[in-house]
Amino acid sequence: MLWEQYGRDEYYSERASFVKNIIPDDVNSLLDVGAGKGEIINNLTENIDTVMGLDISEEALKYLNCKAVLGSIENLPFDDKSFDLVMCMEVLEHLPIKSLSLGVHELQRVAKNYLLISVPFNENIDARKVRCPRCKMIFNIDTHFRNFQTERELCQLFPDFQLNKKWLCGPSYRRPSRVQLFIQQKILNIYYPLDHYFVCIFCGAKYSEFESITSNERTSFAKNRFGLLRSLSRLRIFEMLFKLFSFLKKNEACWMFVLLRRNEIIKINH
Repeated sequence: MLWEQYGRDEYYSERASFVKNIIPDDVNSLLDVGAGKGEIINNLTENIDTVMGLDISEEALKYLNCKAVLGSIENLPFDDKSFDLVMCMEVLEHLPIKSLSLGVHELQRVAKNYLLISVPFNENIDARKVRCPRCKMIFNIDTHFRNFQTERELCQLFPDFQLNKKWLCGPSYRRPSRVQLFIQQKILNIYYPLDHYFVCIFCGAKYSEFESITSNERTSFAKNRFGLLRSLSRLRIFEMLFKLFSFLKKNEACWMFVLLRRNEIIKINH
């Protein structure tokens, strides 16, 4: 059910078209690590000789129209420099520290010439934090453990490669201010509502256990969040803070893409 619903929004197809247009012309083999249901890689099979998708979900791989490989980013089942380009889309933000270290090493190992990496751009991961009704632990509902504010932060993970190009793309939106989130979560105790895909990363609780209460929770979330914040904003100090931080924030793109090129390739060309 999860994979049937995933990727239906229009911006997913826009992202797939964008990726197709930025693949270098000299790429003849490509691996997508964390391919999901193939919303990106399924559009690349016509122009590239060898295309493979890898994912930890056997169910997701059923949707791929290219060779599908069941595996983990921590231990890619390929020889060194097996692919001209290795891409990894919106995966790194999900990885715990140990998995991230293993994963970036493996991506560099199997990529011959290029890495194409994308992550959420300048995301405030606190904005989508939930509280598990069972164990009361608080975490990001998308299981995002880190954010990336600049391309430098991202590129530093890959010392064997250098930045070739960078893009910001996807729908733009205004990030909530940290002051607003502090008041909402720490003072008002209001967290992001659960959705149908909720699974607690600490105790394993699932949405179905709390379905009877989450419909009311989602309804009251907007009311409480904005209603109480509006009430507080009537106080002069809060009104000034909200206006200030609203003024300072601007709409920013959803994703950051970087195309990295292997260092030794750059040296040879020079």
